[in-house]
Amino acid sequence: MISKILILGSGGAFGTLCRFFLSTFTQKTLGSGFSWGTASVNIVGCFLIGLAWSLSIERSVLSPSGRLFFMVGFLGAFTTFSTYALESINFLREREISILLFNIILNNLIGFMMVILGMWLGRLL
Repeated sequence: MISKILILGSGGAFGTLCRFFLSTFTQKTLGSGFSWGTASVNIVGCFLIGLAWSLSIERSVLSPSGRLFFMVGFLGAFTTFSTYALESINFLREREISILLFNIILNNLIGFMMVILGMWLGRLL
């Protein structure tokens, strides 16, 4: 268990640093009119989780520890949008359309509503 925690923690620390540097670089490069930093992290994270999933599941290139480090630790800190996107694509591939739609609604609509609720509550406190 301790080794898994160390794997996750080191992946998470590395993912956090990469998120910060990529987001900052992209935002400074493309300007402040749009959240380019966040978009770049989400887009890169989606590509990376798709690549890692394919390499680990379809080609058995990544070991379970490698998946834990990269897909959970690194990408978990880098962006959670990549996990959401991968899960949504897998629901689509499995023809689980009702679960796919629920996932999209839950993460987007409910997520936005919770941000608004959190902001409202924050103003009250």
